[in-house]
Amino acid sequence: MQKKLIALAIAGLVSAPAFAQSNVTVYGSIDYGVTHYNKNVRTNDDGSKIKNRTAVDSGVSKANRIGFKGVEDLGNGLKAVFVYESGFEGDIDDGGFGGNTTREAKVALAGGFGTVAFGRQYTPQHLFLSAIDPFGQNGLGAVGNIVNHTKRLNNLAAYITPDFGGFNVVLGYTANGLDDEGPGNRFNTVGEKDIRVFAVAPNYSGNGLFVGANYHQAKGDKKVFENAGLYAAYDFGGSPFRLGAFYDQTKYGDLAAIATYDGVKDRSAGVTAQFAITDADKLQFSGIARKLDSELTSTGDKETGYQFAVGYEHALSKRTALYAQVAFQDKDAASAVNPLDFAGIGSAGLGGGNNNRYADPTSGDDYSNTGSYRRAYTVGIRHDF
Repeated sequence: MQKKLIALAIAGLVSAPAFAQSNVTVYGSIDYGVTHYNKNVRTNDDGSKIKNRTAVDSGVSKANRIGFKGVEDLGNGLKAVFVYESGFEGDIDDGGFGGNTTREAKVALAGGFGTVAFGRQYTPQHLFLSAIDPFGQNGLGAVGNIVNHTKRLNNLAAYITPDFGGFNVVLGYTANGLDDEGPGNRFNTVGEKDIRVFAVAPNYSGNGLFVGANYHQAKGDKKVFENAGLYAAYDFGGSPFRLGAFYDQTKYGDLAAIATYDGVKDRSAGVTAQFAITDADKLQFSGIARKLDSELTSTGDKETGYQFAVGYEHALSKRTALYAQVAFQDKDAASAVNPLDFAGIGSAGLGGGNNNRYADPTSGDDYSNTGSYRRAYTVGIRHDF
């Protein structure tokens, strides 16, 4: 668990062995699954329902990726570390390479003072959700399908304190978490400020327990939103059972063109579990509920939603695994106006959006995704290299 926390904080780089010269490791994963999607909530332009879909898809249980990471021992306990990771999450199953994105790109110095890192990096919120999610924030049952969260921030300067008996703190700041910093730190010709984000995330790992707390705030000309969450997981000593739970809340501020979101509270809570049947076999479970705690609809009713998922995984080796997953989503909304913005279930392109909350606050696009399919079943194979 302690090694897992270090990996969360600095992507496993600082814990890598020291070398006299820079050492580079190539790594990645590739995943294919046969998946059936149904219970579609979207309609075609003519009003007809979108049909069910059965397909061989890539990146089902884990996003396909290739990465390079390295560490150089600079002496006196100081190390230089880097990571560059690109995802090919689009159409590689039909010969294309579309959808490739930079997942991470950062460089850091680590020593007795802690770690300082710069670049495109994962948010503490995403890392903590991944730590308690038996699906690892991937797959049909990923917690992030329903929880309002952002995976990464651009232009991020992060500091991770040294480890104090299993406890450390992650601090982060970016002058524009969405895109490159604009002239005068203004993101358009109208003159709105870049989306600045500040994050603080204390966490503890030891004796089978992981506990993390996260707070981050995004501001443009005014506060866009603020998020706070608590996340915990426990490995029951000597048993193959691991239990997790979380509570996460986002409160929206003044969103300019989306005035109806001003003051909205978006709450999520869930439990997760993983049971190791054998050294090679494990069962996974997650159950999440979400509620928009304000009158966003014409009737004034609140909106709720949920997701349940069950998975089974069999390791053929340390790097290759077979898997099967089943996931269900549903929601109780008063109308089609401002529905819950789930990411949906499925591989890239099927879920109806990137669930990114750091979008331009003058555009409602990233706040109104309704998702697509609400039921999915898959079997597949994954190889990590």
